[in-house]
Amino acid sequence: YDVTDFYSLNDRFGTKEDLEDLLEEAHDRGIRVIFDFPLNHTSTKHKWMEEKPGWYIWSKETPEHWGFPWGGGNSYNVWRFHKSQSHYYSAFANDDMADLNYMYKDSTGHYPVREEMTKVTKYWLDRGFDGIRFDAVRYIVENGPDKQADCPETHEFFRGLRSSLNEYTAKDKSYKVMIAEAWTDEPKVGPYFGSGKDEFDICFDFMGAQRLPSAIEQESSSLLTSLWEYEADNYPEGYTMGLFQNNHDNVTSRPATQFEGDKYEQVLSAAVTVFGPGTPFIYYGNEIGMDGEMGNDANLRVAMDWNEVGKQEDDDNSLLNWYRHIIKARNVCPSMSGATKILSTKAEDVLAMVKENGDEKSLVVMNFS
Repeated sequence: YDVTDFYSLNDRFGTKEDLEDLLEEAHDRGIRVIFDFPLNHTSTKHKWMEEKPGWYIWSKETPEHWGFPWGGGNSYNVWRFHKSQSHYYSAFANDDMADLNYMYKDSTGHYPVREEMTKVTKYWLDRGFDGIRFDAVRYIVENGPDKQADCPETHEFFRGLRSSLNEYTAKDKSYKVMIAEAWTDEPKVGPYFGSGKDEFDICFDFMGAQRLPSAIEQESSSLLTSLWEYEADNYPEGYTMGLFQNNHDNVTSRPATQFEGDKYEQVLSAAVTVFGPGTPFIYYGNEIGMDGEMGNDANLRVAMDWNEVGKQEDDDNSLLNWYRHIIKARNVCPSMSGATKILSTKAEDVLAMVKENGDEKSLVVMNFS
């Protein structure tokens, strides 16, 4: 996540020709591909640190009264010393990552950082990507201590970017999806949808990911349904949550670790994610029950266990084939990716909902006991 060149590929992953082949082959199979874009900061080794110092946030001394943008910490956590005898701001308290200054205005009245990062976005979309997962969207603009997250100018930037990406739809009917990593509680997530059409299409549901294992372990579906009802009542029309069980960060442990290897609790967790009100994101390895304890990101980022895939491939009752069954049900029935209505039940350990799309309706009932 500490980028040294936004226009190049790391040669560990191949060439630009390899990327073009990947995108072409995926599109031929009806698969769309998005990329993960850390636009809040760059590596301190990026040439901009030397050539365009105004593109970063500097202070000669360590300013007082700062802390982490999500709360806690102090000025010494987020202001890092640089060889120039100054200090740069790093939201993630990292000697390798320096925040970009989206409020920097040049002599012509333009915002060069905003313009450059929009240019980077379109550079990769022009090569065939179908959308972007934007990293750390809450921290794009800083307006001083205790004003380091969710600033109005952050939303202003993303509204402008959404407008710019709409040009693809007008030009060739290809919609470019914008997905937000807005890692926070429910009231602060809603604004990232804007009006429902002018900012992000999908926001990851971090609160849902944190509640899901508790709901299964406590046999209490209301831990989830109360959250879903809050979102439906308070977010703008057209909002979509990105449902997930865990990811590459310390949100939760992998389901196999969380549920101590219990296959059917993992199946239930997957079904809630795939059938719930939103767009499901499946983190690699969960479909074969890979372990991963939260606390250290590295535990959640180990290589895919392809040997285990082979073992589960032909077992009809394997976790892998349960995932396939659940995904097929969503794909075959249009209603399963449609609107969701939560049904009230007398039993806390039952989750019931009606899914609807056009003329088709499906009743989904899940047993949490």
